[in-house]
Amino acid sequence: MSGRQLAREPGVTPAAVVPLCDRLEEQGYIQRIRDSSDRRVWWSELTPAGEDIFERVTAVPRARVGPALASLSEDDRRNLARILNALADALTAASSQA
Repeated sequence: MSGRQLAREPGVTPAAVVPLCDRLEEQGYIQRIRDSSDRRVWWSELTPAGEDIFERVTAVPRARVGPALASLSEDDRRNLARILNALADALTAASSQA
């Protein structure tokens, strides 16, 4: 992701993201890669250590959600998927208008 993309999600300025990315890079969780077509743009990419941390942080909810989803009926799972997809579409549309 670029700094602008990272800043867009929490609604902060790109300048506010720079110190956070500096710390993440120093700790070995991300690496910055210069864009080949626009040298003003830097991309942030998770390193293997960053991917490991991300997986460990998100694994706890997945460990709980999986069994909970399995306990739902097939119709309920289908409805949940439909609702979540509609929500994702609405969030995407709202962020593209901002």
